[in-house]
Amino acid sequence: MRRVLAWLGVLLCAAGFVTIALSVKLNINFLIPIGLILGAFALLTIARRMPSDIDDGSGEGGDR
Repeated sequence: MRRVLAWLGVLLCAAGFVTIALSVKLNINFLIPIGLILGAFALLTIARRMPSDIDDGSGEGGDR
C-alpha cells in the first residue's frame, strides 16, 4: 500500500507540473489553480507515508 501511495503522489505531482506548463504555454489561466491543487494532493499523498519512514533515533520501531 505504501508503494501505491508513493507512486500516486509522484503521478499527481507530474500531472500538476504538466497542467501548469500547458496552462502557461496555451495561456489558459484557469488551469493554473487545477495544477496547484494536483500538486497539493501530491504533497499530501507523499506526506501521509513519511512519518513512519523517518528514523528519529529513539530506537523504537515504526509500524512495520
